[in-house]
Amino acid sequence: MHTFDTKKYTLRSTGDSSARYGVCDVCTQHCSEVHIQQEYTQYAPGQFTHDDVLMGHAHCLQSVRPKSATKFIQRFKKLKAENDAD
Repeated sequence: MHTFDTKKYTLRSTGDSSARYGVCDVCTQHCSEVHIQQEYTQYAPGQFTHDDVLMGHAHCLQSVRPKSATKFIQRFKKLKAENDAD
């Protein structure tokens, strides 16, 4: 099976704190709002497989993504905002 090494991430709030989900997986500190990040790898054009799940602060979870993925997501958000403004 050929891996395209393209990563995709989702990040969403659980709506709850570390009291329910435990401390941040990255910094091991309490979270007033725990987020869940899921990582997917592309294995065929348009098809992804689920790889990993981390829970914690949004900024901590984003910091452990490869820089190329973070830059891509920031660029996508900027383009989407520009498109929405039109």
